[in-house]
Amino acid sequence: MTALLSVEDLTVRAGRSVLVDGVSFRIGRGERVGLIGESGSGKTMTALAVMGLAPEGVRVSGRVLFGDTDLLSLSEPELCTVRGDGISMVFQEPMTALNPLMRVGDQIAEALTIHRGMPGPEARERAVEALERVGIPEADRRARAYPHELSGGQRQRVMIAMAIACGPDLVIADEPTTALDVTVQAQVLALLDDLVGTGETALWLITHDLPVVAGMCRRVLVMCDGRIVEEGETSQVFSAPTDGYTASLVASVPALSRSSEVPPPKPPPPTDEVLVSVSEVTRTFPLPRRRLTEPRRRVTAVDGVSFTVAVGESFGVVGESGSGKTTLARMIVGLDHPDSGGIEVAGIPVAGRRDRELAALRRIAQMVFQDPMGSLDPRMKVGDIVAEPLRALRIAGDHRARVRELLEAVALPVDAADRYAHEFSGGQRQRIAIARALAPRPRLLVADEPVSALDMTVQTQVLELLADLKERFELTMIFISHDLSVVYEVCDRVAVMKDGRIVEVGSVADVYARPSHPYTAGLIGAIPRLDGTLPRAG
Repeated sequence: MTALLSVEDLTVRAGRSVLVDGVSFRIGRGERVGLIGESGSGKTMTALAVMGLAPEGVRVSGRVLFGDTDLLSLSEPELCTVRGDGISMVFQEPMTALNPLMRVGDQIAEALTIHRGMPGPEARERAVEALERVGIPEADRRARAYPHELSGGQRQRVMIAMAIACGPDLVIADEPTTALDVTVQAQVLALLDDLVGTGETALWLITHDLPVVAGMCRRVLVMCDGRIVEEGETSQVFSAPTDGYTASLVASVPALSRSSEVPPPKPPPPTDEVLVSVSEVTRTFPLPRRRLTEPRRRVTAVDGVSFTVAVGESFGVVGESGSGKTTLARMIVGLDHPDSGGIEVAGIPVAGRRDRELAALRRIAQMVFQDPMGSLDPRMKVGDIVAEPLRALRIAGDHRARVRELLEAVALPVDAADRYAHEFSGGQRQRIAIARALAPRPRLLVADEPVSALDMTVQTQVLELLADLKERFELTMIFISHDLSVVYEVCDRVAVMKDGRIVEVGSVADVYARPSHPYTAGLIGAIPRLDGTLPRAG
């Protein structure tokens, strides 16, 4: 196969640090190649160097041949003629990649005007066609919207529309589905699959999600510490990896993502004693008024939800973004209050109680938030962060000894107490958040998307940690996630939420093997599989 892109001995240095170390590979015309590895392995830096977008202060050497042209030898104006035309890139976070002050249609049209010389009206018409091609409904109206007026999935589709507008030879997709719900992810993957399915456009897919690569790419490159440690046919690499690092990545894939077969059921929790009772809970929020004369409208985030959680049980709540999962979790721990309905935790009424009346609940129920960096005070040392619940709840005892015990329990060194949160990796910060939540010796741990932003290997470590801590400290756990594979790993029972309602609840094995609601079946069908099954977008 004729090489479209040839990367030869690509090296990126920042000071004395080597970020990308002698990387070489080829991508043929119309080929699909995956690049996998953990955060910090050098994947994105490799792509940015290829595109001539490496940060200021780094030194790039080697050769990057696009056809017969060495991109590293081009000036910035010359590179601008290649970007968006011959090579285009779909960035991981569309909200930061899109101009917040420009309508999305104008941003797509801009590329057509620059690279194709189209007059404004024609470029805008083609921009609408590009939005229609990527499946955005009411494309003409959406073209006049600003990025913040679109959902995450729609913004990612806009990025793809921009990338394909000029018919590039190569599309680089950098973690294009990392922050998306499983069904939206399936739609984006199906879209990329369709767009490169003609064989005219090559795809370079960069991700830490192995099942996504298995379904999309025939060949895969594995990157670790800035180097390519293994490459080959995707099916061969994933079924019989030759490098230990690749083997560890494959081993970290959740069981439900390994194949379409549902693993055997788990034993039920040891008791039927109820710890958490949620009864007909409803929560609404006001919507902003477009005019002062317009009547106040409200959106229902949680709509008549009821369930119980037994002592010692791990209870999962799954659903897409906006389904009401986080609102429900916040109400259970008393950080929000329902408009109607009742919540009890260990016999303590939660609904309708003022914050100062919930001290007893704080000792019993604690929460681990999705974004540890956002929930950890950057000005406090880790030891003070972990001890903060002890001080706030006026719990007597040796706080320093308790902090040492908790840091050891979450596998962090004792000297971590004297450092700040920003000095740790994402997985370590989540361990700090877990240690803080365990400080007052709670009976209930509510974990809201605790591993959604982590690499699969780190995700596996955190899930194993939670399972170990649950047994060691005799915890009951409510696990909130949009990732059904993760929920299967850690939960006994699961509730499926859609539009604020629970549409299905039961044991994990029963719900996954025999879903009774079409929405649940759609979520399960959208799970990427390591056996190469492309998830269904419907």
